[in-house]
Amino acid sequence: MKYALDTNIIVDMVNQIEPVMARFHESIANRMDFVIPVAVDYEIMRGFHHRPSKKKETIYEMMRRYCPVVEVNLAVWKRAASLWGELERAGKRIGDADTIIAAHCLVNDYTLITNNTSDFERVKGLLLVKWV
Repeated sequence: MKYALDTNIIVDMVNQIEPVMARFHESIANRMDFVIPVAVDYEIMRGFHHRPSKKKETIYEMMRRYCPVVEVNLAVWKRAASLWGELERAGKRIGDADTIIAAHCLVNDYTLITNNTSDFERVKGLLLVKWV
C-alpha cells in the first residue's frame, strides 16, 4: 500500500512539528511507501514563492528524494471532473486542488495522510489517515 502526503502534513514536516515528524519516522521504520501528488507539490512550491525560506525549501527537497512526486494522468483528470460533479450536486464541494488530490488517491489506490479530514471525508471511498 502506498500513502500520499497532503499539503498540511508536508507543511508540518517542513516546520518540524514533532507529532508529525514522529509519525513519519515511525512509518519509515515500518517501510511504508510515500508519494507526493503533483497538486500537493504545486501547493508547497507556491508557498515558497509567497514566503521564501531556503531552510524549509531544503528540507522539502530532501523529502522529495524519499517521497517521489507523482504526476497526474488522464484517468486522474477524468475522475477529478466526475468527483467535482458528484460533490457539487451534493452541495459538498471542496477546493480544486483537494479534488485533484482525492481523485489521484482514488485512481491509484493511495491512502491519503492528512489533517484536513473535514473536507476529504466528503469523498466516498477515499481512505484517510490523520496524523495529529
